[in-house]
Amino acid sequence: MQQTTANAHAVFMAAVSYMSASKDLRRRSSPLIQQHALPSIQLSFIAVELFLKCLIALNNGEIRTGHELHKLLRRLPDSISEELSVRWGKRFADGPYLKLPREMLAKLPPTVNLYSVLRSANFMQQQSRYPWERKGNLNVFIIQDVPDMLYTYICEVRPDWELPEGPAAI
Repeated sequence: MQQTTANAHAVFMAAVSYMSASKDLRRRSSPLIQQHALPSIQLSFIAVELFLKCLIALNNGEIRTGHELHKLLRRLPDSISEELSVRWGKRFADGPYLKLPREMLAKLPPTVNLYSVLRSANFMQQQSRYPWERKGNLNVFIIQDVPDMLYTYICEVRPDWELPEGPAAI
């Protein structure tokens, strides 16, 4: 993997734009919402990748190239990755996933642990790009909850970066 120097704020703003575009696609209330699901997921993956790279840049001024989300999480100091994992656990516990029927829950990837979610996301990202090759019912939608959590964390670390209207401002 190569390292590049980075402007963490520029990476943050790019992540926000992908997150906002993903949310915009999900807000569409047309009969073609299914048509927008996979592009929205792709945008969420990119947002997560960029938010993680932003956090790495905030901590050491450099970004590792690469797209494997779980490996990017490991590049963060332990204190940050642990904090993010705790936040994910709370968010998951309060989220809609535990309310799903048992048979649907069984089809979800490991979701309580953030590292496991990001590791599964690498495979899920490929599956959402090539849905005709999908084997079985692989739920890829859980990754769409991660960008908001990362946005909130970064804005707590850098409150001067928070957008007045949240990510919808872009």
